[in-house]
Amino acid sequence: MHQYPKNPCSSLSEKLDLIHILRDNTANLNKRGQDMKKVVFISLLLVSAFIIASSGVAWAPPPLCTNYQDYECTTIGMQYGEFMGSESTCVKLCTDYPSDAPYDYLYGDWFTCYLYPATGSKYLLGTAYTAAGWGGCSVERRGRSITAKVTLIQQDTGQVVILNCKPCDNCCGPDV
Repeated sequence: MHQYPKNPCSSLSEKLDLIHILRDNTANLNKRGQDMKKVVFISLLLVSAFIIASSGVAWAPPPLCTNYQDYECTTIGMQYGEFMGSESTCVKLCTDYPSDAPYDYLYGDWFTCYLYPATGSKYLLGTAYTAAGWGGCSVERRGRSITAKVTLIQQDTGQVVILNCKPCDNCCGPDV
């Protein structure tokens, strides 16, 4: 005959104590599971709120401008100092900002620069919101022409777009 190991809980009171311990442990585990469900739910709620709120910040043309200049530009894309490509684009420089926003802005199909004058220079410096995220922006006035540099910072890919622009009259159209 096969002999089974001796039961460690030989008395009835030991068995009842073991049952109570197991029941308490199960209750604690269930409570922790409920707490984790709450944590996961609140985390998902916060992430959802962040995504919804950030989608409202998606790129859009700046407010209407009554004093702007259209520019035809040749863009040069650089990454870590190496030439990546070139194309033509159209941008607008607005100097008629709303009274509650004391800045100029430069905008095109894929970016908007919010620019402030650099003290004592012909440069405008500021931030850029692009299709790829936030970056830095500078505009140098060269007579009537401008050179703008948009540095894509958020992606941390070493990308800079240089725009060499010449003025034109209403060449960008209403959508730019």
